[in-house]
Amino acid sequence: MRRFITLLLLLVLLGAANRSSAQFSISRVTPKEIDTKAMDDTIKPIAPINNRFFSEARYKAERRAIRKERNTVQINASAMFNLTGFENWYAGGDNVFASNLAFYFSHTYIKSKFNFQTTFDARYGINHISGKNFKNEDAFVFNLSSSWELNKNWSYAATFQYRSQFSNGYKSREADSILVSAFMAPGTIAPAIGFIYRNKKVPLTISIMPVAGSVTFVLNDSLSQAGAYGVKPGQKSTGAIGASLQIDFDKAFYKDKITYRTYFYAFSNYNSNRNAYINWKNTLQFKIFKLISAEMFCSAVYDEAARTPDRRQWMQLNYKFGLGLAYTFKNK
Repeated sequence: MRRFITLLLLLVLLGAANRSSAQFSISRVTPKEIDTKAMDDTIKPIAPINNRFFSEARYKAERRAIRKERNTVQINASAMFNLTGFENWYAGGDNVFASNLAFYFSHTYIKSKFNFQTTFDARYGINHISGKNFKNEDAFVFNLSSSWELNKNWSYAATFQYRSQFSNGYKSREADSILVSAFMAPGTIAPAIGFIYRNKKVPLTISIMPVAGSVTFVLNDSLSQAGAYGVKPGQKSTGAIGASLQIDFDKAFYKDKITYRTYFYAFSNYNSNRNAYINWKNTLQFKIFKLISAEMFCSAVYDEAARTPDRRQWMQLNYKFGLGLAYTFKNK
């Protein structure tokens, strides 16, 4: 009986050993190569989402903002009137109606260090005295200025000026057959190279041109034959090389109720002490209502080539005060 129990225990131990060996051998079996071969991914990658799109309205708005930032436009137009009438007046007098028109345009383009400015200043006036018209004012000045910024206030610059008048001018109301001026008689072009000073806190510009030219044209035959405005009799033009100085100031005060604008230009000939030219214009405008203003204007001209009524004095003065219509436009 004891042998039988012993034999039974040996058989049980032998069966357990066989099961353990089978489990161990299964864990060491390596998978076949086909089971481990990587399968190709058939899912396509998703493209990144792009939410950006073109908006024509936004593009136009951005372009308008850039243009407004780079361009500054100013327009001033005025029409001043003066009326004096007499009817059965004991002291006598002439009926007078005077009108003066003024137009000023300024455009400035700025991109980085480059600056390009265009200005046009014109005035024209007529007196109607006792049924007869007579011109009392006629002049225009056209300026071009291009500059490249050197530092905060100074720039290299090249300028071009053209000035003349619109129509014929006569010596006086009584001597209306004596011609003293006409379109391009005189007419002057003045190119120059030099430096420009600008103060960004104050609307002040000073142009200092050590190299400047001045060519005066007298294209009217009768004035050319008379040798007017410095040309030799029979010739149409005369020129000079020298230096020029120009000062511009334009400022509005008291919420744009008062505007003061001044323009000063001087030219000196290197080859001669004579034939100097100075032009100084001052305009003071008071805005009374939206379209009604009072204006004071004064102009001083020193021109040694012009034949003034008093040959001993070369300075010419012109001053006016008027009330009338005025319009101002500014994009900034």
